[in-house]
Amino acid sequence: MESKYEENNYFPVDASRIDDDAVEHLMQSAESALYISGEDEKKFMEAHLQALDAMKAVGRTSQEVKAVAKGRVGSELSSFMKLLIDSVYLGLTKDTIPADEWKQTKEAVAVKSERFRRITTVNVMKLEG
Repeated sequence: MESKYEENNYFPVDASRIDDDAVEHLMQSAESALYISGEDEKKFMEAHLQALDAMKAVGRTSQEVKAVAKGRVGSELSSFMKLLIDSVYLGLTKDTIPADEWKQTKEAVAVKSERFRRITTVNVMKLEG
């Protein structure tokens, strides 16, 4: 028999969200890494390493959520992580990306992040209620 989490597509509160601070830190770190002057190799490498650490933090949290997320929440998580991988993570493999492309990426991440936050909040409220 499935648990009430599985049968209702809910999940425990402690794994209900990808940490907004971690995503914000990732976006700030990525932006710094993408637009730092290439003249200072040490700062360039530090910025990219900081972005990598931020990527790993978001990845760890997403794995925790993925382990318990079902249904729509799981689908939204997959969609959110795909966006991060296809845009932010891949963008960091380049020295820089056009400013308009980065602006679109930031907007898309903000929209997906808010959507995921709303879905998890609704499901947690249903679970607690």
